[in-house]
Amino acid sequence: MTERSEAEVRARVHLGTGAAVGGFVAWGVSPLYWKLLGAYGAAEILVHRVLWAGVMLAIVVQRGEGFAHVWEKVKDPRVLRMLMLSAGLIVINWLLFIWATTHGRVLDASLGYFMNPLVNVVIGAALLGERLNRIQMAAVGLAALGVINLSLDLTTLPWIPVTLAVSFAFYGYIRKTVNIESVEGLLVETLLVAPFALAYLIWLMIQGESHFLNSGWLIALLFLFCGPFTSVPLMMYNYAARRIRLTTLGIAQYIAPSIHFIIAVSYGEAITLRHIITFALIWTALALYTGNAIHTEAQVRRRLGVMR
Repeated sequence: MTERSEAEVRARVHLGTGAAVGGFVAWGVSPLYWKLLGAYGAAEILVHRVLWAGVMLAIVVQRGEGFAHVWEKVKDPRVLRMLMLSAGLIVINWLLFIWATTHGRVLDASLGYFMNPLVNVVIGAALLGERLNRIQMAAVGLAALGVINLSLDLTTLPWIPVTLAVSFAFYGYIRKTVNIESVEGLLVETLLVAPFALAYLIWLMIQGESHFLNSGWLIALLFLFCGPFTSVPLMMYNYAARRIRLTTLGIAQYIAPSIHFIIAVSYGEAITLRHIITFALIWTALALYTGNAIHTEAQVRRRLGVMR
C-alpha cells in the first residue's frame, strides 16, 4: 500500500469514527431536545418528527439516486410489506422513547438501548441461524437476569426498556433483510406513516389544539427541527458504517445510552438498588459481548493475514 493510499484510509477511518461519535452523541442528548417540547405531548412531537424528517430525507434522496431508484425498490411487494412492518416498529419506538423522556423515564430508555445489542444477538441466533458461543450465551444470560431482577419488585415486566430494545432490534432485523439502502428505506417508512401524521396534525388544528403555529416562533422552530434532529444522526451513522469496522461501530453505540443514563441522574430520576444491580449485570454482559467481538475480529484478521 502506498503512502498516499494509507493516508486516504486513515482519513476515511478518522472521518468515519468522528461521524459515529457525533451521531451517537446526538442520539444521546436527544432526551434534552424532547424535554423542551414535553409540554405539548408525545403524539404531537412524533407527528412533526415524521413529517419534517420525511421532507429532509426526500431532499437528500432527490440529490442522490433520485426517487426513480426508490420506486424501483418498492415495486417489489415483499419490500413494501416489510417496510410497512418496519415503519410500524420505528413509530412505536420513537413514540415510546419520546413519551419516556418527557415523563421522567430516561433511565428506562437508557436500559432499553443498553439491552438492544444483546437482543440483536438473540434474534440473529433465532431467525438468522447465527450460532452463539459460550461467551455470547453468558452475556445474554446476564442480561436476562438483569431484566428479571428489575421485575421482581414490580407488578409488571419493565415494559419500557423491553419494548424499546425489542422494537429497535426487530426493526434492525427487518432492515437487514430488505434490499434497500438505509436512507431510502427510512424515506419510504416516513412516507407510509406521513398520511396518518398529517391527518392527526390537521385534526389538532381544527380542534384548536395544535401548538405548532400557536405557541411562538421558538416552539415552531423546535418542531421544524425535529426532522434534522431525526435524520442527521442516522445519516452520520450510515456514513460511519461504510468507513469503520462494525466492532468499532458497535462499541460506539454505547455512547447514546450512557449519555441517557447521565441525563437521568442529572434530572434526579430515582435510582434504586435494583436499578444498580440490573445496570451492573447489563454492563457486564456488554463487556463480555464487546470483548468477544473484538477478539473474534482480531482472529479473523490474523487468519486473513496468514492467508495472504
